[in-house]
Amino acid sequence: MVFFLLWPIVLIPIGLALRRRFTRRR
Repeated sequence: MVFFLLWPIVLIPIGLALRRRFTRRR
């Protein structure tokens, strides 16, 4: 069940990278 704890750790950077690309496109 370690994946469940790593899921948010990997989602945080991915979400930030996606949000940064969306702000740069605007």
